[in-house]
Amino acid sequence: PHLTINLPSVWYYAHMGWGNFDTAGVGMLGIPGVHIGKTSHVSWGITMSLTDLGDLFVLVPDSNNEDTHYMHNGQSVAYEYRQETIDVRWKSSYDLQVRESVYGPVATAALNLPKELHIAVWAQPLREDRTSVSSIVNFMDDNITTVTEFRDKVFGNMRSPGFSIPLADVHGNIGYCITGAHVVRSKGHTGAFPTLGNGSFDRLDDIPYK
Repeated sequence: PHLTINLPSVWYYAHMGWGNFDTAGVGMLGIPGVHIGKTSHVSWGITMSLTDLGDLFVLVPDSNNEDTHYMHNGQSVAYEYRQETIDVRWKSSYDLQVRESVYGPVATAALNLPKELHIAVWAQPLREDRTSVSSIVNFMDDNITTVTEFRDKVFGNMRSPGFSIPLADVHGNIGYCITGAHVVRSKGHTGAFPTLGNGSFDRLDDIPYK
């Protein structure tokens, strides 16, 4: 894995079984389950894929309402606001007002940039995701016995994060997959630098999982 060896370790050994299902391996402290290991049929490893699942967009303020609106596809769009409360041990909680755009939260202050810049973060882990958890639940299906089935039914619908996963099964097959919903960018948008967020370089579609 991408994580270094530490003392105390972030990993714990786990062995779980119910009915005909049996799995063993290691999990991360605080997160139930086996994250790297094997079932009776398939084994797998996990490390980060280091693939690109995020972008920075420079928003264009509406000149008539610069603090509350921005321009997108020629229209003035109002920011949405939500309140986040961060609990801090032995200290007072911290209240944070998050300003949301069509691309994601505005993170100018978090990035230590001049307040005149309005930088929105588009990141797959921050998007609504209704498929990843249900996909992981398929891990407990004892009828999944091959690399191909495990790849497609367990990891195929994981929209985030980006993992690099080698696989092997008891039939002698080996396989590999990368998780995460990787997108097709507009022409002229490489993803290497912050990009104009006025609608000209909106993402086009997800790269199909194969």
